[in-house]
Amino acid sequence: ESGIDAGGSSQLILHGTRVTRSRQSGVYLHDDAGATIDQNAVISDNGLNGVLVAAGARLEMTGAQVRQNQQAGIIVESGGMARLRDVDLTGNVEEGLIEDPGSRVTKEGQVRTR
Repeated sequence: ESGIDAGGSSQLILHGTRVTRSRQSGVYLHDDAGATIDQNAVISDNGLNGVLVAAGARLEMTGAQVRQNQQAGIIVESGGMARLRDVDLTGNVEEGLIEDPGSRVTKEGQVRTR
């Protein structure tokens, strides 16, 4: 059970939201879903990853923190897209950001992963 599970072309806007202590990923984007996460949003202390962006899904994140998750901060799978600007991805058990081959990730400003 992810904290937020968005699919089927959903479009999420999470301004300053906290997503914590989910059993699986904090935010799971799949099946052409998109999400804008910004304004000091915090995704932390989740059982798996902070954010999982599956094939066909899109993430735009600005000024947010994805920290202290039990696996990676953000995983962008092959076919997924992410645009990250001024985000803190530190303190996760695994890497802050995992970019699978075939994913498209754009980093702007400070993207802290360690």
